[in-house]
Amino acid sequence: MKKSVKITLVVIILLIGFAVLFYPDISNWHNSQVHADLIFNHNEDLALLREEYIEEHFRRARDFNDMISGIYVADPFVPNSGVVLPPSPDYMEILYVNGMMGQIEIPAINVHLPVFHTTTHATLLRGVGHLEHTSFPVGGETSHSVLTAHSGLASHRLFTDLEELNVGELFFVRILGETFAYKVDQRRIVLPHEIEEIMLVPGEDLLTLITCTPYAINSHRLLVRGVRIPYEPGIIETILVVLPEEFFIDFRFILIAAMLSIFALTVVANNFRVNAVRRRIARNRLRQEWEEGT
Repeated sequence: MKKSVKITLVVIILLIGFAVLFYPDISNWHNSQVHADLIFNHNEDLALLREEYIEEHFRRARDFNDMISGIYVADPFVPNSGVVLPPSPDYMEILYVNGMMGQIEIPAINVHLPVFHTTTHATLLRGVGHLEHTSFPVGGETSHSVLTAHSGLASHRLFTDLEELNVGELFFVRILGETFAYKVDQRRIVLPHEIEEIMLVPGEDLLTLITCTPYAINSHRLLVRGVRIPYEPGIIETILVVLPEEFFIDFRFILIAAMLSIFALTVVANNFRVNAVRRRIARNRLRQEWEEGT
């Protein structure tokens, strides 16, 4: 009875250990399914929109972009930083379909995420946020949109791999069924108050992706900027995810192998000890019977 209780306790401890080790993967898989469902439902709703409705929202988005020219913007991860004007009263209504603004796809790092209005804490836990008082991502001369997301979260990958996106690689933003393509032209690491890199550039059509860096410290911001290029249908499918070439062993599998080895050795040692005790008892019984018989 005691032996079975010990084994049960060891199994429970192992299961808890496995759950802790693989929580990030399980949670990230779950959130990836949530993102996929949001994007699917968004696309379903887009298919039902009238052409006039779409054209009106693009017009309103470009009017908004013209209106914000020259406004200072804030760091998305630091509340009340920077200098901004009060939000536009209809900001949340522009490009709003089924709770989303659109979606972003970065094939090289296997990212496909929903894009939402604002960069509030709640928004950034759900996906990618559009930084208010920057241009809507609908293109146009002298336009600079900013999209931001967390990195390094245990439950979401989001922009964790953004540092792997290199100059010359492409990313795409889909708004109301239209795809806008961008080619990375620069990468910068700046302090939170250094917002010059996300300001408008006369005559340029830009979109910057922002996340915190370095991992777990978050003292700086990684800015990956793209310049808009013509979108070619089918180009996304030709871009391969870049995987590390070096041989990599996940440390968790080493821990699991060690835990299983310890468990197996414990069981073997326990069985050996039990068998040794049984043999000793049997020898003592035989010796006692022999002595009584003589």
